Amino acid sequence: MIWRRRRALADLDEDIRDHLRAKTEENVARGMSRRRGRRGGTPRIRSVTPNQRRCARRVGPDLGTTNSCRTPAYALRLVRRSPGFASLVVATLALGIGLTTAVFSVVNAVLLRPLAYRDGSRLNWIVT
Repeated sequence: MIWRRRRALADLDEDIRDHLRAKTEENVARGMSRRRGRRGGTPRIRSVTPNQRRCARRVGPDLGTTNSCRTPAYALRLVRRSPGFASLVVATLALGIGLTTAVFSVVNAVLLRPLAYRDGSRLNWIVT
């Protein structure tokens, strides 16, 4: 959870810096000096850190991970980051599903299905 928050805050920091850079370039293109262009177009965004903190407080502790449309993309990113772990998880699931199917097939054939004899109810079990 902590590393996701740090990563999200780093992404937010980068987004704010990109916004500042774009606004500065736009103002410089209009004829302002670089210094005045940075301050003139964005009077409310003077520093990245206070805005970053305010955005982080608004979003909350999970930083938007509840959005169900982003979940598959996030899962694919995690798989790309650690393919060894992903393949281990897939192999474990495949082994578990295969073993469960095999055990059920044996139990079904031996215990659950009736015997394949005519008048099977007339058969007796003889123990000596």
